[in-house]
Amino acid sequence: MTGPRSLVWEVTARCPLRCSHCYNVWTAPGAGMPSELSPRARLQLVERLLPLRRGLRALTLGGGEPLLLDDLEQLVVRIHKLLPRTRISLSTSGLLLSASRALALARAGVDVVQLTLLSARPETHDEMVGQQGAHEQVIAALAAVKQAGMLAAVFFVATRRNIGEWPGAARLALALGADALMFNRFQPGGRGLTRWRELTPTPEQLDGAMTRTDELRALGPVQLGTALPPCELSQRPGKTDLLRCPIGTRNAYPTIGPDGALRPCNHWPTVLGSLLEQPLARLLRRPEPGLRRLPPECVSCRWARRCGGGCPAARALAGQAIYARRR
Repeated sequence: MTGPRSLVWEVTARCPLRCSHCYNVWTAPGAGMPSELSPRARLQLVERLLPLRRGLRALTLGGGEPLLLDDLEQLVVRIHKLLPRTRISLSTSGLLLSASRALALARAGVDVVQLTLLSARPETHDEMVGQQGAHEQVIAALAAVKQAGMLAAVFFVATRRNIGEWPGAARLALALGADALMFNRFQPGGRGLTRWRELTPTPEQLDGAMTRTDELRALGPVQLGTALPPCELSQRPGKTDLLRCPIGTRNAYPTIGPDGALRPCNHWPTVLGSLLEQPLARLLRRPEPGLRRLPPECVSCRWARRCGGGCPAARALAGQAIYARRR
């Protein structure tokens, strides 16, 4: 079957942090915590991914905090055995990643560990995740990842609070051996919906961050990880990439929730169905109506074909006001 090149699997909704910018769908106001599959059910779910074994290039295990699973290594071994061509990534806060656990995960088959670093300043990072000492743990986790022989990808989530600290965080990550850096502009969702206006960077802040991003690319591999329409910038886009939502293409990353439910992406709350109850191919043929439709105000925009109107999940959850729409 033809399917996506990437999948995200939120293996648990449990998390020790309280990030103000969290986009997990179950942290949204009024949402409930999803149930969590048993270790046996998780292993069974891996078998449902077999139809993708020839084309699935990347599978990211996240959460919540995946390191809270006692059977995580066994799950990785199973994935590695059934999907040997698939790169396995682990998305974690690093809070629970000791040197011994990193070595165990590397031996099990994890290729890449994704860590979030929100600032070079401990006080900023700790405040944003709601946990004192979290910054120190990320630094230690990065060292453990490299020592275990895995690749380290460092993610930066840009909010109005910390966007000015992006260059410092990037330089620190590179100095510590990060193999890739990802700049993610805050996208409203989950807990972040309660304060999305004050969390969203201004166009002027994004202008400055994009200029710094172009400069940082001379030091190491820096990429954009979220859709950033040009109308979010107060100046005309230059060398900066203009990412569009990949939903509807092979570059999409359908997301499996902790309960086995499949969604179009990790930002989108709509469930397509249960992967334990229906074949994957059938669920993937069930696109969410309107996801690829341009908003009326974008139709005549000269950038529309390149940016696709930005993130449809952010538009649906926060409303059209999420984008400045400066043409």
